[in-house]
Amino acid sequence: MKPSPPSVLPTPMLQPSQNPEQLNLTQVVDFPTNGTNILNLILTDLNQHYLPPLATPSQGTQ
Repeated sequence: MKPSPPSVLPTPMLQPSQNPEQLNLTQVVDFPTNGTNILNLILTDLNQHYLPPLATPSQGTQ
């Protein structure tokens, strides 16, 4: 007998009128990743499972 695949619950979509806090989401990356811009937007409600991200020097030329 084949094992059944794990259940996947639908993830609520963030609507433009919603604030991430309304869905209990926390932004993981909170520092600029490209100049003064944050390009790595990670929103989660499981932030206790993430280590704080590290700011590292750029890997390429701009």
